[in-house]
Amino acid sequence: MPDFQEKRFKAAKIRLGHVTADIFMLELEGEFDHAVFVETSDYLGNLFCDRECAVVVDMHNLTFMDSSGVKLLTSLAKSFGFENVAVYKANHDLMRIISLVALDKKLCILDNQDDLDRWSGLREAA
Repeated sequence: MPDFQEKRFKAAKIRLGHVTADIFMLELEGEFDHAVFVETSDYLGNLFCDRECAVVVDMHNLTFMDSSGVKLLTSLAKSFGFENVAVYKANHDLMRIISLVALDKKLCILDNQDDLDRWSGLREAA
């Protein structure tokens, strides 16, 4: 996925790129806690301001997430609709947090590239 924008914060790094023209990939790396949420809120708000799109949140390099990660996912879902937000490659510990608040029942959970391709195809067809 070319043309990633990357922004570093104290405990995390965020990269934003495209899966397709209307689907963004938001890659989180490091630790996503309240301090990072506060730091990133304006940045992410400006990135997605007035856009109609879908967002895949890539968590394969995320090592820690507290309730602020849940708040980020919920915020994205409120902005774009639950059907237009997917979680990609979240490890067991992250999925445990996502499951505790039942977001695994509302968001699409993608475990691998085939899942991502299928989900992207469905979004593009809609």
